[in-house]
Amino acid sequence: MERDVDTITMAGLTRRTAIKGLGVATLAALAARASLSSAEAQGATPAGGDYPTVAFTAKDYEFIDLPASVPGGLTRLSMTQQGPSDHHAMFMRLNEGVTADDFMTALQAGDFGAILGAATSLGGPNAGAVGTTTSVVVDLTPGQYMVACLIPDEETGMPHAAMGMLTPMEVTEAGAASDPPESDVAIDLVDFAFQGLPSEIAAGKHTWAITDTGEQLHELVIYKMAEGVPYSVAESIFLAPPVASPEASPEGMEEMPGEMTPPVAESSPVADGPPPFAGVGGIAPMNPGITNYLEVDLTAGDHFAICFIPDFETGAPHFALGMIMPFTVA
Repeated sequence: MERDVDTITMAGLTRRTAIKGLGVATLAALAARASLSSAEAQGATPAGGDYPTVAFTAKDYEFIDLPASVPGGLTRLSMTQQGPSDHHAMFMRLNEGVTADDFMTALQAGDFGAILGAATSLGGPNAGAVGTTTSVVVDLTPGQYMVACLIPDEETGMPHAAMGMLTPMEVTEAGAASDPPESDVAIDLVDFAFQGLPSEIAAGKHTWAITDTGEQLHELVIYKMAEGVPYSVAESIFLAPPVASPEASPEGMEEMPGEMTPPVAESSPVADGPPPFAGVGGIAPMNPGITNYLEVDLTAGDHFAICFIPDFETGAPHFALGMIMPFTVA
């Protein structure tokens, strides 16, 4: 499928800068997790299972303690978010015939279509609030990998990978086979919904089996609403209709796909106050057919799941097409 690189750059991965500027926010300024300390942060606590663990740290702009080589098979990938920018770790296995130099060429050109065509993303951890750890069990198949954060910088638009958050890794032949984790929730990421995500979930430790059964890359990121702030506030932010930018012509105005300036009423709890939701964690964008096992420890409150990836046909973010869903933890 031919992919519009400019559309992907604007509407897909540029997504998490300061919510504080909601009055002039675009899609690139919808969901900062670097400044969410006002809302309760939750760490992802492993729910059990004796799997080899790769523990590493994500910070601006590097992955710390990622090994150069790991055995294949089911592996717990535990990423601690030290920010302050938002990060994910996509474990991208280079496709047959693709070299690390090919991947770097596409990255340096900012060609997201070529980047995604050069490798298969097996997913990985998607960071929560600063100081928390996200753990995901992934079946790593042997091959040459690039572990990358493709979220663009809030100021320059450069993907974090081009700024240093790119680490080569070799996955060798698997050792003894192990069974997948036991999961209490099974979620299908389809085009475009979270099928199987319950509307009510008990507080405590959970393992979610999350499978991309759609035809596009998908992710699942969890946020918790700040105390006393209803989910409708988040919905009004993400699903507000696009409005013209100040520079746009009043006649025949056209917005970039997915670009929006959400209106915020003066009485809104987020108009002048702290961000209305905090990152809990999730799984990084992954290719169709891949399953990740997300280990979370949820506390009581209103939450929602969201996918920020753009539709390769229209450029609209997947959440605008249906991939945003509230759920309650009690």
